[in-house]
Amino acid sequence: MVQTAMQEHIDWLKKQLQECEDEGFSESYIYAYELSLEHAESKLSKEREQIVESYKTGVWDVGCGAADSDKYFDRTFKSQ
Repeated sequence: MVQTAMQEHIDWLKKQLQECEDEGFSESYIYAYELSLEHAESKLSKEREQIVESYKTGVWDVGCGAADSDKYFDRTFKSQ
């Protein structure tokens, strides 16, 4: 399945956080990754809206009429 840039970033943050925990990094270092991860996850719905709106705009620009952009997003970028 294709991932958005934000989904890829979240996966990377999770990996980095796990490595920090495994290596016994300080709590403040781990907390910084947790905050970054939380912030990135909070942006997923906005990213989704932007992709859906871009798809709608593209469909209208080529004269195809209305398309189901929500289905396009779910089919292409299904959240994990």
